[in-house]
Amino acid sequence: MQQTQAPVSTWSKWCTIGNTPAHYLDVDCADSGLNLLIVHGYLGSTVPFLDLVERLSPDLRVVMPDLPAFGASEAPGCSCTMEYYLEFLNRFAQTAGLDRFTLMGTSMGANIAAHYTIEHAEQVQGLVFMSPFGLRNQDGKMRKIKRWEALLPLASSLVTRRTVRRHLRGSILQDERVTPELVDACWKPFTTPSGRRATVEIMRNILGGCSFDEVLPSIEHPVLILIGSEDKLLCAGDYEKYSQLLVREQLEIIEASGHFLYLDSPDVVSQKIVTFTRGGT
Repeated sequence: MQQTQAPVSTWSKWCTIGNTPAHYLDVDCADSGLNLLIVHGYLGSTVPFLDLVERLSPDLRVVMPDLPAFGASEAPGCSCTMEYYLEFLNRFAQTAGLDRFTLMGTSMGANIAAHYTIEHAEQVQGLVFMSPFGLRNQDGKMRKIKRWEALLPLASSLVTRRTVRRHLRGSILQDERVTPELVDACWKPFTTPSGRRATVEIMRNILGGCSFDEVLPSIEHPVLILIGSEDKLLCAGDYEKYSQLLVREQLEIIEASGHFLYLDSPDVVSQKIVTFTRGGT
């Protein structure tokens, strides 16, 4: 199988889901028998999670794919919808040999993880929502996406590496964490026609067209929500919604952290994830 680019770490593996070559991390250093499957968010990839994965690896088997169109995975030939990514995750979990696992979603990945849990409740032991984005009209941003929907293809063609770097520096509190590798990974989808198509479809179909308000009340699994105190995409009203919509919710605010919690506070975040996955509080 032809690789689209060099693996991002010594933990890198490759598989083909459908007709799409996909890159993923599989770190199995622990003897605990506990599995953690991580789903990244929009423009995300495995690249910024390497430090967090290393901190988690003594206690958990950590498996994380680059979702198709992002990181080192290729863009799919079909439309990028919620249904597509749910099917991808299910087939990926089977390929990776994951029968039961804690499912963690970051930003848009929390929305995907919530919908996945509804469809495959028997596979999921618990949920971690990190910097979750997916509530209906969250801070007015979903309305903005729909308002400018017709201009999304043009906007995606105008995104530059400098644009991406500026956005990351505005979202990550520690400038040294904004590495060239991270910038390149986030910019990668905008460098090809198929990648740009995917970014537009995801904005329309998932970020702007698929909230998770309706599915959250049906989730009976324990849910750990981690939110940075300086996260500009979330507000106190969102915190209240999660407590109202979820049956078994534990929300924790991580001080001195923004939307990229796993970069701003990797020690604190890794400890809380391990404790939760072990069944603690």
